[in-house]
Amino acid sequence: MYLKKFEELEKSGKPIRIGLVGLGAMGKGMAYNIHHTPGMELVCVGDTDSKRYDELRAIIPELQCWDAADCMVVAESHNIDIFIEASSSIEMGLKYARKAIECGTDVLLMNGEVDCFYGPELYKLAQEAGVMISSTDGDQYGVLIKLLEEVELMRLRPIMIGNIKGFMNRYANPTNIKHEADIRDLDYQMCVTYTDGTKLAIEMAIMSNATGFVPYKGKMEGPECWITTISMRSLRSPLSSILLVLSQVAAFLLLRNATMISRRAC
Repeated sequence: MYLKKFEELEKSGKPIRIGLVGLGAMGKGMAYNIHHTPGMELVCVGDTDSKRYDELRAIIPELQCWDAADCMVVAESHNIDIFIEASSSIEMGLKYARKAIECGTDVLLMNGEVDCFYGPELYKLAQEAGVMISSTDGDQYGVLIKLLEEVELMRLRPIMIGNIKGFMNRYANPTNIKHEADIRDLDYQMCVTYTDGTKLAIEMAIMSNATGFVPYKGKMEGPECWITTISMRSLRSPLSSILLVLSQVAAFLLLRNATMISRRAC
C-alpha cells in the first residue's frame, strides 16, 4: 500500500523533499533508503564532519543534493517537507528540531536522547505550529509503540511494557568497545550506551512519556534466573537432560538482561 502511494508521488513529479542532519551510521542508512525510495527526494544533508559527505557519496555516487557544515541551514530550509534529525547531539539536536518547527517543517527524530528529554516540549511546539513531529519506526521504542497500538486495537488492556537486550556489558567503556564500534562504524561513546543499558533506559523513558506508563520500580529490574544442578538419573534419557540444560542456559542469558519494565499507573 505504501509503495503504491510513493509511486504515485513519483509519477506526479511532487516527491516528498527531505533534509537530513547527521551522517553517522544511521544517517547514511537513512540517506540511502530515501534516495532509492520512489516519491522521495533527499534535497540537503548536514554534518559537522566534512569527511562524512565523501563517505555518503561513496555509498551513493549518483546522489545530487547540497550539503552544509552548518546544520542549522538545513533545519531552516524552506525547500524541504520533512526535516530528519539524526545527529548524536542532544543540545544541537534540540536546536535543529526547534528551528525546523519554527519554519513550519514536519520533523522526524532519529535522536532518541532528544526525544527522551525534550519530546513533550517539542510535541507542544509542533502542535502550536501546526506541524507534525515523530520518532522513527524500527528502533525499540518505535516498534514497542506499534505493538502497543496493535494490542489496544484488539480491545485488550496492556498493563505492562518490557524491553530486553540480547547482550549487555555494564562495564563497557569507549576503550574496550572500540573494536565492536569500528566494525559497525559507530561513535565510541554512543556504542557504549547501546551496550551498558543506558540506551535501553532512555528508550523506556520515551515510552513512559508517550504512553503514561510509569516505571515498575527504580533502577533496573528483571526476573532472577539461576541455572540449577540437574541429576541425570532424574531424567529419562541423556538427550532430554541435555535439552533441559540448554533451555535453562538460554533462559538465563535471555532473562538476565530484562530491564526497565514499565507499568501503567492504576
